[in-house]
Amino acid sequence: MKLHAESLPIDPDHDIDVVRGEFGETSRKQLEEAFARFRKGGAPAHLCVYLHGGLTPRTAGLLTAHRLVKGYAEAGAYPLFFIWNSGLWDVLANEILQYAKKPEFVLAARLALKVVAAKIDVALSGTKAGKVLRHTSGKLKRKSLLPDTLAELESFAKPFDAAWQSRKAALLGYADVEAAEMAQDLIALQKKLSPKKRIFKPALLRGANNPLVRILQRLNTGRDHGLYTTIVEELLIAAGAHKNLCEPAWQEMKSSIDLAFATPLAAGNVFIEELCKVWQPTMRVTLIGHGAGALYVERLVDALDRHKKTPAALQCEVIFLAPALSFRTLDRGLGALARRVSHLRLFGLDEKAELAHWEVPLVYDKSFLYFVAALCEGDEYADLPLLGMQRYWSGKPPYRLPEIQESIAWIDPARAVWSPTPGSALKGYQSGASRHGRLPFDPDTDRSIRAILKNGF
Repeated sequence: MKLHAESLPIDPDHDIDVVRGEFGETSRKQLEEAFARFRKGGAPAHLCVYLHGGLTPRTAGLLTAHRLVKGYAEAGAYPLFFIWNSGLWDVLANEILQYAKKPEFVLAARLALKVVAAKIDVALSGTKAGKVLRHTSGKLKRKSLLPDTLAELESFAKPFDAAWQSRKAALLGYADVEAAEMAQDLIALQKKLSPKKRIFKPALLRGANNPLVRILQRLNTGRDHGLYTTIVEELLIAAGAHKNLCEPAWQEMKSSIDLAFATPLAAGNVFIEELCKVWQPTMRVTLIGHGAGALYVERLVDALDRHKKTPAALQCEVIFLAPALSFRTLDRGLGALARRVSHLRLFGLDEKAELAHWEVPLVYDKSFLYFVAALCEGDEYADLPLLGMQRYWSGKPPYRLPEIQESIAWIDPARAVWSPTPGSALKGYQSGASRHGRLPFDPDTDRSIRAILKNGF
């Protein structure tokens, strides 16, 4: 039978409904009753707490809980699901999608691609990488041969992208006059529009904010996300979409986590208090954080470590699923994590899978975590290193940073599972997911999680 989330009731035995950090459709009393049922369950006592991804509405959170609760219980755990009502993704994705329908944005991407691809062609001229561009490069000189849609531009950019990624020492240069010309061209594309409808404002095109300057700097430093994607990201930044849409939505979601620990009666702190009441030395506590749910897990561990009634020996096990948690945040919390986390496993997509789907069809051709790293966290490079992305685990410049190295050393690369895994992967280390949203429900990943819940790490 197909499940319809709209018709799923909240189960107070297993669901903790939280709105802006406060109890919503469930109460503190119901949480206390759920802990009482857990305590009566007998030994060995094992509590499993699942925190779904960010920008997720109640309906999707409930559907996740409904699909996972039985399997986790059969693995010997008592499951609790935080339904934390952070659903903004559909609205945000729809707003970003509108850029594919704006002729001036598509023409801007076309212009930027032509300019940058020509520079790549010149920089790689005479090299092995440059030879593969000969056929495609000829089209740059003929306007009629350039694509007309963002999706076609993405396909057109691939040979230049592949050639640039295989370079050895080439760099892309520019003159100030070229940056100024790009700014003027973007303004000119909108001259027939009323001022209110113009998406590129002169103030966001000058100096270091100039999209051509930023695109070339990112390509030169290795902080690019591929030629097409970097162009789209920088044009969205030049249009102010990061400040007006992406960052506010992401910060609103993060604030709902903060509020869960803002007062003694907030839901996160109450949960910690009730957990401390039932804790016994033989008890297991497993925290599972999916996407931005990993931020919630980090805050729970920190609150646990700070709570005055927390037993000194109380430690948790942690499972991260495509965590949208920055290395910067993780590094700041390493003290509490080291004290309070006994075992950890991380499941994420390998880099090939991250690159293989359009998170916002027709506009953004990379994964959700790429979108977050570029547009949601206010990073000056539009490339915030996130724990759940394999690219940031390379140990190579520009990611040879203390906060990354210290975090990876604590996690241990052997604890990371990058999906899809080979058939020879050990039990508990298997995953076949190709999308972030599917990780919890992927049969291989689900079996791995249940094996961990049943048998340990």
